[in-house]
Amino acid sequence: MRWMGLMALIPTAGLLTVSFFVLFAVEKVHGKNLKTFGKAVAAILIIVASLIFSKGVYTLVTGDCPIMKAMCGMQGGKRHVPVDLW
Repeated sequence: MRWMGLMALIPTAGLLTVSFFVLFAVEKVHGKNLKTFGKAVAAILIIVASLIFSKGVYTLVTGDCPIMKAMCGMQGGKRHVPVDLW
């Protein structure tokens, strides 16, 4: 399941694109408080994008897919055995 790490590139690219446009819009704004807020939003978007990208790299290197763990972990690793009530 190593290829699932490549799927992290899609949200990473999207978040970096949004942060670019936020920074681009911040340069056109005249208010100091709004510029500070825009830069903070862009910084948060870049941090989240880097976290998603690093998790994708981790998945590529180790092959440990968190999505598959979450899907298989719902059953707690045990098969359901029906109980005979009669």
